[in-house]
Amino acid sequence: MNVAPTPAARTASFEANLAPRHASSLRIELWLGTVMVPGFWALDWFVIPDHVWMTLWIRGACAAVGVVLLVLAARAPGAFERRVDAFALSYSLLVAWSIAVMCFMHEGYESPYYAGIDLLVLCVGLLFSWSARTAVAFNLGIYGFYMAPLLLGLLEIRDFPAALTNQFFMLSTMLVTALSQHYRRGLERREFEAKEEQKRLLAEVQQLATVDPLTNLYNRRHFFRLGEDEIDRARRYGHALSVLMIDIDHFKSINDSHGHSVGDQVISTIAGRLAGGLRKSDIAGRYGGEEFAMI
Repeated sequence: MNVAPTPAARTASFEANLAPRHASSLRIELWLGTVMVPGFWALDWFVIPDHVWMTLWIRGACAAVGVVLLVLAARAPGAFERRVDAFALSYSLLVAWSIAVMCFMHEGYESPYYAGIDLLVLCVGLLFSWSARTAVAFNLGIYGFYMAPLLLGLLEIRDFPAALTNQFFMLSTMLVTALSQHYRRGLERREFEAKEEQKRLLAEVQQLATVDPLTNLYNRRHFFRLGEDEIDRARRYGHALSVLMIDIDHFKSINDSHGHSVGDQVISTIAGRLAGGLRKSDIAGRYGGEEFAMI
């Protein structure tokens, strides 16, 4: 019988199941980043014309990192998929921090560029089913970087209502997105575990239908099915085929003298000895009662 996996094993299996989808999601984010981040440079000419060449470098760096990761995804998809969450978190933080720097260049905490951070947070929330720990780390990483100049005295708030409004919408976006991610991840986790349980039960049913529970050898019905296949194969290729019938002598006297539990132990022990001597190409089954067959 199959043993139910531990909680840690179920979590690892769930994360592995998410990895291919997260890899596809990251490719989408990278393509969006390499196109949209440089594309918004046109806006810089109207909003912060004094810093357009600096913002070009910043946007170009984000696009370059995106291109490097896309090349890695194409040339080493296995390595890309194994580290997909780390790549996604790092790239998303890089883009968010670059937008925050442009906020500082413009009007600080009153700058409408903060909306770019909100857009990124929403995009990440839609694309990835991150754990609560990763989602919190992502949002704290953005907000901590965004607020650091104020805490260090490098920037000050000049228009409190505008800054407060920006803060309200940014924090609300982060909160709603993180909660949505947590809820969706829970749904996906329950759906995944239901499918895994269905697979496990199906495997158990299949084992019960093909394997004798006392001996762990094939039962008579499945042994005959495999035997017919082996006979057909031997006829097709002209190979010799050996069939052995094995019977336990005086088994009835063992049951009569010591009881059926001891008889079952004898059958199980002999079946174990038979299975231990099998080659990879051999087939063994319980023919019935104390009788065994091997091909």
